[in-house]
Amino acid sequence: MAYRALYRKYRPETFADVVGQAHIVDVLKNQISGGRIAHAYLFTGPRGTGKTSTAKIFAKAINCLSRKGVEPCLSCASCESIALDNSVDVVEIDAASNNGGENIRDIRENANLMPAIGKYKVYIIDEVHMLSQGAFNALLKTLEEPPSHVVFILATTEPKKLPATILSRCQKFDFKRHSVADMVTRMEYVTRDQNIEAEKDALVLIARTALGGMRDALSILDQCTSGADTLTVEGVLTVLGGANRETLLSLTESITAYDEKNAILKLEDLKDSGADIKLLLKDLAYIFLAMLYLSKGADALSAGVSDDEAEKLKEMGQRFGQSALLRAVETLVDSEVRMRMNSLPDIILETAVIRLMSPQIDASADDKTRLERLEAVVQGLKDGVIASAPPKQEKKPEPKQPVPAKATAEPAAAKPADKAAAGGMASKNSEAGWTKALNAIRDKDGYLYPYAKQMRLASDSDGALTFYAPEGAAFSFLIDADNHQRVEAHLKAEFGEGITLTIKPEKKEAREAERAARFAEDMFEGIEIKEI
Repeated sequence: MAYRALYRKYRPETFADVVGQAHIVDVLKNQISGGRIAHAYLFTGPRGTGKTSTAKIFAKAINCLSRKGVEPCLSCASCESIALDNSVDVVEIDAASNNGGENIRDIRENANLMPAIGKYKVYIIDEVHMLSQGAFNALLKTLEEPPSHVVFILATTEPKKLPATILSRCQKFDFKRHSVADMVTRMEYVTRDQNIEAEKDALVLIARTALGGMRDALSILDQCTSGADTLTVEGVLTVLGGANRETLLSLTESITAYDEKNAILKLEDLKDSGADIKLLLKDLAYIFLAMLYLSKGADALSAGVSDDEAEKLKEMGQRFGQSALLRAVETLVDSEVRMRMNSLPDIILETAVIRLMSPQIDASADDKTRLERLEAVVQGLKDGVIASAPPKQEKKPEPKQPVPAKATAEPAAAKPADKAAAGGMASKNSEAGWTKALNAIRDKDGYLYPYAKQMRLASDSDGALTFYAPEGAAFSFLIDADNHQRVEAHLKAEFGEGITLTIKPEKKEAREAERAARFAEDMFEGIEIKEI
């Protein structure tokens, strides 16, 4: 006997076999049990979601000679002829290849003939949106007032292309994409029936690749199990041309920790291994979507990952931040659209990955995403995920333009404790230079400005500028290696190349004391104050 593809062998035969479309099946069963069969139905939805299969089951049920409740018996003459596609009462037409007006006129002429075996003459028109305008016009009158024994079932993936006059004459049912859980459950049944030992992670991978289409899932399963009695993740990846899962998760870990160097190296390893670039981008998008789902409390199966992966991805997502996760999904999806129209998919992928780790240089990223990056970097350093640290500050030669002399120290009673620890005070000229540097930061590196303006120049001793920044987000942002280097570059442009920058954390109490002291200096400068 000739081999039958799995999607044909395991095509639903009864309403109970239909997976994931309970909202439609229940209505159809109620119509059959109540004897309220409509004259025209429209089944819409993505490919592989069961539109044609459900239409044939419905045709069997309403024409079955010994129906079991609302289910067809599958053994009477009518059911058997429909199953063998040779029934004269159920006519299936492919509108993609029979889209002319003459084809519809044949239907109009034959519709007047009574059914041979069953109660109804059923016309199933697949891909009905492919009909020509003349064919729609020819169908319209028959669809509006068909003989009482005729039922039309139209199926399409693009209902927007149908004329409103057709839509208004049909009962419309929208078939939804199958969930990963539904597809995995169905494939588990198929593999058991085929005596195939399958890893659940492999079935999840197939379900995710099928994008909600059961037929696509069974076709991929058929391809992956050809000549084999076991199904593994590695086997599925080999067939699909996907990346090694462990390496992909390792790349994701580097991205979520903002470990740019390791992320780029791992991405290159994946490319060198022969992984399909487009599939790699899609896999990354689904991983970040899974992290977003998990951060909202979804379970592993709903997120489309295994239980072992779920724990690790949840931890990564918490470190990365929800705003960053949402931005990552949108960035990768936008990159996938660009990739379709570009001949350099590897560059699209690489720039997308770099954008995920560089919200500070991406105009599309908001402040919350940039702050989440800082928190993730700090956490990554604590956890040892990132091995790099801010560059060491080497001793630099004296600046070309000498720093003005230090101002005379204030009396001990008026000077805050943090100034004494800094080893001196900043001069008025240094304060003026810092103001100019801050204006340059605002004009050229605007993302730094909200944090840099919170810095306080404490001392300018021996070519080293010491600043204080409030403890918390501002300090964490400013000590980041890239941000520290950018601020220092602006200071060098103002004070000379020999300048070095040191930023220290400042407690709130010390900052308030400094403000009070500054107010007294500015308020009473040049005025002799005598005690009365």
